[in-house]
Amino acid sequence: MAKIDEVEVPVALVAGPVGPATFEEIKGACEGADPDFIVSQMEAKATVEQARGAYVASLNARVAKAEAATKAAEATAATAQEEASAGKALKASGVEAIGDGGGEGPKVELDGDPIAAFDAAVAARMEAKGCPKHVAHRHVCKTEPELREAYVAAFNAGYSDRKATIAAKAQAAQAQAASV
Repeated sequence: MAKIDEVEVPVALVAGPVGPATFEEIKGACEGADPDFIVSQMEAKATVEQARGAYVASLNARVAKAEAATKAAEATAATAQEEASAGKALKASGVEAIGDGGGEGPKVELDGDPIAAFDAAVAARMEAKGCPKHVAHRHVCKTEPELREAYVAAFNAGYSDRKATIAAKAQAAQAQAASV
């Protein structure tokens, strides 16, 4: 630090090297600059003042880009707000919701095993339309919500039983291994 009129000022600002600036000098003069910027200035053999000017220009470009993006986002939001207030439906993203009403109603009796009934409905759809399983599964879920609900409930209830069975088998295997 050097003193000018009793004020401490960084030496780089006082003396100002005539030749290319070092990494440390550019880092000190361009606070917050990333290493890529500093190296690019070193490759260009920039002085401290040239590096500082380039850094200010890059910051101004970032600000202008951010302002343009903000204006574009505000314009999009305003347009969406106008369409919503005008009663126009906005295009939804994702897949179509199943909804509460469902479709044509259950085509398979819910008496008995709901998992088997659901699997049978999926298989029937696959055979009738020649579609892949995931497409048939989606169709059955959409058109037969009661069957899907029963399937999920039965599957979840069976999961606890399957989990308990797996745990019991694991304990039996551990006990058998310990006794050997």
